[in-house]
Amino acid sequence: MRIRTDGNKSYRTRLYDRAARSWGVATRADAIDKSCRFSSQLIPALAEANSHPDMTDDLREVLSNPIIELTRTTRSEYSVILPNGKEITREQADIQPNK
Repeated sequence: MRIRTDGNKSYRTRLYDRAARSWGVATRADAIDKSCRFSSQLIPALAEANSHPDMTDDLREVLSNPIIELTRTTRSEYSVILPNGKEITREQADIQPNK
């Protein structure tokens, strides 16, 4: 199979290269293969989730958008017990937007 990447289809080269990096594969063919396999599983799963009785309008909107911004929050809590028995507890949060 040949896929045109010349002329007005030149965007496909960048698209396939980004997919290869995302999937962690070495070739564009592997990236296309993994993307097709993923889509063939994802689309029926989204259709099933859409009809689930627990589905909310907000979640439905998130699932229907092809591009969403995510923020990752990592929280950690630590305690130190001093020699006098006093406990000091601290919580830290690391909030980073995903790129």
